[in-house]
Amino acid sequence: MVDSSTGIGSYGSSITGLTSGTTYYLRAYAITSSGTSYGEEVTFKTTSLATLTTTAGAVVDMNSATSGGNITNNGGATVTSRGICWSMSPNPTLADSKTTDGSGSGIFTSTLTSLQIGGTYHIRAYAVNSVGTSYGNDVTYVVDSSEGAVIMTELVTQIMATSAVCGGIVFNDGGFAITSRGVCWNTSSNPTTANSKTVDGSGLGTFVSNMTGLSPNVTYHVRSYVVSSHGTTYGSEFSFTTHP
Repeated sequence: MVDSSTGIGSYGSSITGLTSGTTYYLRAYAITSSGTSYGEEVTFKTTSLATLTTTAGAVVDMNSATSGGNITNNGGATVTSRGICWSMSPNPTLADSKTTDGSGSGIFTSTLTSLQIGGTYHIRAYAVNSVGTSYGNDVTYVVDSSEGAVIMTELVTQIMATSAVCGGIVFNDGGFAITSRGVCWNTSSNPTTANSKTVDGSGLGTFVSNMTGLSPNVTYHVRSYVVSSHGTTYGSEFSFTTHP
């Protein structure tokens, strides 16, 4: 490249038309009546799109799943946004459903929501840097029509020193007969049927659970559950504190 400036002193030059992700070697030069002289050689590499892979989908519940990605190279520019995008058509883009899961390189996890039961989805991780948006490999995830029951935990009421009332609503059995249902509780998050529990019938619909044997002035975590041949499914979790 020829710079139009002349004389002694510092000067600047704009280098254009470069290819992304390419290593270049550069030297300053000066032309006098005696010939052309060159400065010390330096090297630089232009930035490029990030490189990443997509994590296969895994079940969360009937309408959601987890995926994510691994950004192994940021292309020489900071990754400012990352996540996954999904669609029922191959090679989804940011114009489709997407998550935003932080920034930077490395492994990240995402959650797909509002999926259709029985639907086949294409998932791709994405990463955005100053060069543009790059995508991971396209993976396919099928939402099984029999992922399990759909259950909601009711609010906790009638809280006393040693007892409280809760319950739940079983909306869908997921194709498997509900053999047992109730609520479970513990002083730690995510209680299971291995902790304290009630058993309140079977099948679909609303049920009421009476929790007894509680300790005064203690915070408990509770959630509903259903049991079928498909396994045990839990509803959302609530916490409450018993009276002194």
